[in-house]
Amino acid sequence: MTELVIQDTIEETLKAQSGASIASLVLDFSKSSEQVSSQILEHSLRVLQLDGKIKIIVPAKQTHIRRLFILNGFSSIHSDTSNSDPDIKIFLATKPDFTGVSVTLDGKVEVMPADSVWTLDIINNIDVDNTKDNQMISEFDLVQQDIPKPTYGGTSDQPKKRRACKNCTCG
Repeated sequence: MTELVIQDTIEETLKAQSGASIASLVLDFSKSSEQVSSQILEHSLRVLQLDGKIKIIVPAKQTHIRRLFILNGFSSIHSDTSNSDPDIKIFLATKPDFTGVSVTLDGKVEVMPADSVWTLDIINNIDVDNTKDNQMISEFDLVQQDIPKPTYGGTSDQPKKRRACKNCTCG
């Protein structure tokens, strides 16, 4: 199992490693001024092998790490509780062992109450009760219209006589 431990210039190192695949990756942001970004997680997802592990060490004040993992395609995201230092947090995540398949996201789904659903009540609608079938169609609609016959090729009503070709033998 190849493991890559990065502590300085994380994004540049990941770009340089883009051709190789890594089984596990450790990113240490605890002493760095750099913060975890979506681009860094995107590069690390590209570098990791299928079912590869990533471990990120961050200062405790960074709270959006779990959301970044989910949005960049990682699964099995856990925070390491065995850490004794209260100033840092350790997150463990796994690259899915499949590609091109959708995964349900863990999250709360809000269900709208039945009271706020828009409904159409035809019984109480005054306009619908006053309409009658006879009033919707007039006598003009029932009369069959005279449609003029289409003319082909010319404007006169008389058919044109066809002229024979110059050297015609057909008639």
